[in-house]
Order: sequence, then structure tokens, then C-alpha cells
Amino acid sequence: MPRFLAIDTTTEVCSVALGNAKTCVTRQSTQANSHAKVVLQLIEEVLSEEGAQLNELDALALTIGPGSFTGIRIGLSVAQSLAYGAQLPIVCLTSLELLAAQCQLDNAHRAKPVIVCPALDARMGEIYWQLFELSQKGELKPLSPPSIGTPETFNKMSDDLSGDVLGVGHGWQVTDVERHDGFSVLPDLKPNAQGMLHIAQQRFENNELTSAFELEPLYLRNEITWQKRKRIRDN
Repeated sequence: MPRFLAIDTTTEVCSVALGNAKTCVTRQSTQANSHAKVVLQLIEEVLSEEGAQLNELDALALTIGPGSFTGIRIGLSVAQSLAYGAQLPIVCLTSLELLAAQCQLDNAHRAKPVIVCPALDARMGEIYWQLFELSQKGELKPLSPPSIGTPETFNKMSDDLSGDVLGVGHGWQVTDVERHDGFSVLPDLKPNAQGMLHIAQQRFENNELTSAFELEPLYLRNEITWQKRKRIRDN
């Protein structure tokens, strides 16, 4: 079975996992503003625990966004360097897919399908979100692209959802959505690289791979706009 090194630095949690969909070792850090310092240390720890060398693995897995601009850039830089040095392909997924995948692990073989809506606080009065369907067999299918909008836009979208709905991620902490029967929310669920391994294995087997040279971030928000808003906020 293939083995992967999974890396997520897109949110306030920096996490890595080494293994596959069946077994893995993980490390994470919640130390503020320290992803650049700790991510290589975490990677070294999981490789050491497994007695593995990077070039013995089959691929890297990386969340490319959305999330923190700085965190996304750190993850891309680390993954590009490691993949280039070890001649490994990269499996890409979004931070929203990662949150949904963690629900996939916990909610396999449900009695009926459920809509999963991961949401992350994008700051500056906006929210990142995406809709997925989680089938009875635990299969995850995207229903919408990754999106960004105001809490008001997000609330309107959420109010239109029906049936069993599971909202996950800290984006739900800044919303005011009326919840019908069958609508539950896990606002404290944070991304963890372990959840990437199942998707990584599927995409690796389907040859959905990216090279270090082709790696691109998913920001959703225009970086120039972000810089302008930051200057306004700092003045």
C-alpha cells in the first residue's frame, strides 16, 4: 500500500501525517505564528518514528488553501522543496476538503446521505465554505466549488439547505443560521493532516498528481485586496 507525507499549514493548526488510509503517525502544533519554525520539525519527527526516508514514500499530500496567506505559502514552499529533492509527486486538496474528509472518517456507513458544509473564518468579515454530499457508504462528493463571502451570504446559503446537514469548522462560530431538525454543527473541529490520507490514496491511484513545478495555491481572496485592507486596518 502506498505511503504519503501529508502537510497542512493553512489554518492556526500546523499538522503532518505519515502513512496511508489504514495506518499513520501524526504530529501537530497549535503554537501561534510558528508554522515556519515547526513544520520541518514535525516532519522530521514522523519520519524518525516510522524509520522512513522521504525518498521511500510514494507522494506528498498538501492542502493548497483556502486559509491563511502566510500558512498557504509556507506549506507550498516546504512541499515544493521536499518534492523536488526527493522526486515525489504531490496530491493536492483544499482545507475545506480536509474538514469534510474528517467527517467522512467519523460518519462512514450512515443510514442516509448527509450534506457536509465545512466553513472557515476568513477574517475581514468573510467566510470560506464548500458543500459536499457524504453518502451512506462514506463516499464524499463535492456539490459546490470552494467559495468566499460575507456571513450574510453564508447564512442565506445555509438557510436554503434541507435534510440532514452537518456544519464543521470555526467559520460556523461567526454565523447566525437557523437550524432545522437534522442540522448539526461541530464548530470546534479543526483540520488535521491525518484526514488527508484517504483522499490522497484515492487520487494517487487515479493518477491525480501534481509536480513541484506545477503546484499552485488556492487563495480565493485577491492578495492585493488583502494587503490594502491590512494597511487600512493598521492605520
